Amino acid sequence: MMLFIGFYLQSNAQQDTLYINELGAHVARANASYYRIITNLNKGSEITDFDLNHVCRRKVNYTSPQAVIKEGSACYYDSHGNKIEEGFYSKGFKIGNWTTYFTGGKKVKEQINYNLDKTYYLKSYDSVSGKLNDEGMINQYELKTGIWKSYYFKSDSLEWLYNYKDGKKEGEQIQYYKNGLLKRTEVYVKNQFKKGKLWNEKGQEIKYYPSFEYPQPPERIRQFLYTRVACFESTLRIHDMELKCKINSDGTMSDLAILHCKNPICEQEIKNELRKLKKWKPAKVEGKPIDFRYEYKLKYYVPKD
Repeated sequence: MMLFIGFYLQSNAQQDTLYINELGAHVARANASYYRIITNLNKGSEITDFDLNHVCRRKVNYTSPQAVIKEGSACYYDSHGNKIEEGFYSKGFKIGNWTTYFTGGKKVKEQINYNLDKTYYLKSYDSVSGKLNDEGMINQYELKTGIWKSYYFKSDSLEWLYNYKDGKKEGEQIQYYKNGLLKRTEVYVKNQFKKGKLWNEKGQEIKYYPSFEYPQPPERIRQFLYTRVACFESTLRIHDMELKCKINSDGTMSDLAILHCKNPICEQEIKNELRKLKKWKPAKVEGKPIDFRYEYKLKYYVPKD
């Protein structure tokens, strides 16, 4: 959403209309991309911006007509006039409850409660049923912290209770069946899995397996390319690269792409060698293989003495 900052025209009228360009600068009407209406309030000013199709794109309260510091209610709209986001500002910062919407402006996408210490509590919803997806606290560094709750799709039933510290899983993570019975517990230390337990729907403990497993290559990708592709190291020195592909449920690779490679010939050699890899261990959900879009960053590291 673009913010348009114009200049206040001195007037005794309750409302002033400004014509502004895409940068928010005051221009003649013939050169305008947007127009702005300033309404003087008892405290501050209400700034309303319209595009040239006369669609309101935002309505925000400021401390003054110069539209520098936001203070009070705010609402933003898309090019069709559908609400995108709404909430309140205090001294230029978001505060209290804010709501964002999916395309169309009718279904809630997220609800966020901002605190003065720059932490906030987030709730996200699915676009189909409008049910809660997950909820929890974000700290001042934009990282998950404390207890997070995740719900079954299109359901009010709790699926996971996660514990986070500075964005990393820490301590016990608990999963439930949809009927509320305990399904799985996992213990993490600094985001590293340590141990887990699993129960069936009858409450009987069974052999543990993780709820999700990432695909695993048959060999270490970096080492494989260093030994197989003569130009790999010198090309990687020039610019980091990124491997993207699809690992199918049978362990085969498809849709292979190497991004940001500055040497087209070397790029083709890398692809040719990667296609010679044996089958991968596929990604799994609840022990069942699935197709998975795999991404891996290739960065150059200077060896330590």
